[in-house]
Amino acid sequence: MADFGNQMRDFLEATNFGTKRGLILSEENFSGLRPSRNVAVGYEAAPDLAACLVDTIRNRFAGEELDITIYLSLRQRGSWLYSLWAHDLQRLRLVQDFETYRSHLDALPSLRTAAEAIQERLPSIDVQTQWLEEMVDREYGPGSPFAEFLGLRLSKASQLIGPTRANPRLPENTLAQMLQLNRSGLDDTELVRQKAGLIQSAQNSLTATT
Repeated sequence: MADFGNQMRDFLEATNFGTKRGLILSEENFSGLRPSRNVAVGYEAAPDLAACLVDTIRNRFAGEELDITIYLSLRQRGSWLYSLWAHDLQRLRLVQDFETYRSHLDALPSLRTAAEAIQERLPSIDVQTQWLEEMVDREYGPGSPFAEFLGLRLSKASQLIGPTRANPRLPENTLAQMLQLNRSGLDDTELVRQKAGLIQSAQNSLTATT
């Protein structure tokens, strides 16, 4: 936590904000470690990290008027857990199929619970949430809350460019092949190489069809 606070302080002190410049910080890791590594507590560190971030910003702009908003994108539990499984499948030697993996995360606190814990820790801060699933068809996709938060005049807002591509999850057959590789007797170096090849092949196919 001390390292986190020190790095944020150094970043803020090195940034020239002028007289009118605002700041949007967007970083998934601000919520803490991936929940599958903290099954009993999930994003338990999120309130502490948020409080540290807010305190660091207040110290940097001591004596100035501040308007701080914390925004959190939420996902429905099924798609969220599947995303965690796919991520761990790629990064770790995970050998569980999704249903087994999911059953082991039954006690994992929800994303809504994490958001409520942040609001409880920071009652004076505006904490907003939106469901990612509800933003798919909006003009700027998951970036829509940020575009709206800017409050630009129409002449400026019309210059914003919407996302040109999505970040689709890997196909199920690719994840199935990756699971087989994780269960194989390959050494770690060869496992990483073959999984990287699978991912690249899948991404090339997705790019060719979009």
